[in-house]
Amino acid sequence: MRPFLLFLENMRPLIQAGKVAFDDVIKLFNKQFGRNPEGMEVIGIRKEFTKEAPAQVIDIKSKLPATAPYSEKNPKGWMPSAEEESSMMGRLKSKIEDLKEQSSKYKDQSVGDFVSDYFGISKKSQTPVTDKIQKKLGDVKLYGDETFEELQTIIDTGVHPRTKNSEGGLNYLMGM
Repeated sequence: MRPFLLFLENMRPLIQAGKVAFDDVIKLFNKQFGRNPEGMEVIGIRKEFTKEAPAQVIDIKSKLPATAPYSEKNPKGWMPSAEEESSMMGRLKSKIEDLKEQSSKYKDQSVGDFVSDYFGISKKSQTPVTDKIQKKLGDVKLYGDETFEELQTIIDTGVHPRTKNSEGGLNYLMGM
């Protein structure tokens, strides 16, 4: 036990000056004794740090800008005054009432419909790819199960191959 007490006496000035951390003392112990501290040794090292280590408190008020919360010129911080708080609550209550009134129109619809209308967001299509193709093809009605060849025919001719033409649909029946 005597070598450990000598170790602590040698470490005490470094701990008091704040020049070593707890982990550093453990590493030095390991280096000197060839093992990690155990039981009462760890407790003894911890006690040295709790009673001898300087307080690492920094006075931050002197370093804050004058407009910062809790600075010397703004000791109240960010808390609103009673007037500001009642004004904010009034605005919040009116906004809630406005939302309730607007949402009453959407009673039988989804929340997404209300949100998209309220924020002006376009509603997402259930079939975005088909919508893009339909936009490219114009007024030609799509059935939803067109092959690439049929789409190419529509692009080239502007007419759906399944649409009956003036010859009574003979081309459709014959696969042309």
